[in-house]
Amino acid sequence: MAVRRTVVPTILLLLLGLLLTPRTLVAQNCLKFDPSDPACPQDMPPSVTITPAGGTFSTPSVAITVYFSDDYLLDWSTVSITPGTFQADAGNFPASGSYSGTLQLVAGTGTTLTASICDQGASPPSKCTTSSAVFTYIPPPGPPPVHTTPPTRASTPPARSR
Repeated sequence: MAVRRTVVPTILLLLLGLLLTPRTLVAQNCLKFDPSDPACPQDMPPSVTITPAGGTFSTPSVAITVYFSDDYLLDWSTVSITPGTFQADAGNFPASGSYSGTLQLVAGTGTTLTASICDQGASPPSKCTTSSAVFTYIPPPGPPPVHTTPPTRASTPPARSR
């Protein structure tokens, strides 16, 4: 019983010690702009996601959001979104954010939206990413045509002779 009283607290202290021991992560030791630092993970190109991702629409305008993200830093001065007028959304961060706008579509014609951005990568030169999506406006079918038929006269049978 005495052994049990000392074993359980000892195990609990060991577990607590493991939880409180500082752990060194690779990113903690990385000097982001020093490509010669072996602690730095490889710099990946930024990500560009267009939402919705294109397709066929029954309205001539579509609200679109373009999301940008990177593993280090984005170079926000390099954002390009065409065609259309897009504005930066509130709350963008150095490595992620979004732009929103409305794309005007032409009936029966595909409109390609292209968005791009570059990063401020850990290893120069910076990496750039471009993403595109095609949006097509197909107007809904109109009402069926109305057919008018001229009224017909009731024909009267010829009089019968007696």
